[in-house]
Amino acid sequence: MDESDNLQQFGFKVSRYFLDFLETDFKRQQAPRRRIQIKNDANQITGVPLRKYEALHHAVAALLAKDLAGNGPRALTVPRGRYKVPIDPLLKNLIGQYIDAIETQKFRAIFANLTDTTPAAVLIGRVLDHRLRTPLQARPSADHRG
Repeated sequence: MDESDNLQQFGFKVSRYFLDFLETDFKRQQAPRRRIQIKNDANQITGVPLRKYEALHHAVAALLAKDLAGNGPRALTVPRGRYKVPIDPLLKNLIGQYIDAIETQKFRAIFANLTDTTPAAVLIGRVLDHRLRTPLQARPSADHRG
């Protein structure tokens, strides 16, 4: 009987050990930290911040909001140049101030060398067109821009 008591105590201690383990260790663990990575370890872009591209953000949200019961694949085609980020108003103002500081002849030479259609080039073209149509006295000074 002494041996059965020892076995019973051993079983009790083992059960108590696992009970303590289950009650304490699982509670101490924290959920793994998750973060969104936009670049991988090789510094290659793996994601795009959608909020910068308002139309793309809405397209992705609409795609994700579709009925989940459908078995078909969900695909979003992103053609080159369709989704664009608007130019920051502060940057637009700064560009305007620099443009106003350039003499018209030098400005024409700069604009004649532009061959791309980037938003900055389009903006410079609009400012040049405005500058050539507006007399110098009617132009707002760089200090009074909004």
